[in-house]
Order: sequence, then structure tokens, then C-alpha cells
Amino acid sequence: MTSELRAGIIGALLGAIGGAILFPPFGFLIGPFVGAIAGEALAGRTGGEGLRSGWWSFLGALAGLAFRVVTLAVVTWLTVRAAFA
Repeated sequence: MTSELRAGIIGALLGAIGGAILFPPFGFLIGPFVGAIAGEALAGRTGGEGLRSGWWSFLGALAGLAFRVVTLAVVTWLTVRAAFA
């Protein structure tokens, strides 16, 4: 793994953790975006490359959130259905 790629990943991870702690509940979505851009900038990549990395990390966090919401809905439905059956 190249150091530039590693810098974007580490930046997105730190941004997700920091955003979740400092700006709940939206920091978990915005933090990876900002962190990936910062990591790419510190690695010396251009602004366009940093924005692309930030955009994809934001979409990944959003997809993870959507998956958790769907899973929560299914588990809740199954629990309620079993409780009243």
C-alpha cells in the first residue's frame, strides 16, 4: 500500500473517530470527509485528488449508516413480531 493511500485512509479513520466524539451525531459522516482531505493534503496530493478521496469516504460512511439502519429495522420488526405471536 502506498504512503499516499495510507495517509488518506488514516485521515478518514481519525476524522471519523474525532467527528463522532466532537460533533455527534453528524460528525461521523462529516469527519471521514474532512479527515481524508486532510490526510491527502498532508501526503502532498492535489486538491482534486483529496476531494475525490473525501467524497468516497463520505459515501462509505453513509452506506455503512444505511446498512445499520436497515439492520436495526429488520431486527426490531422480528422482535416485535415474535413478542406478539
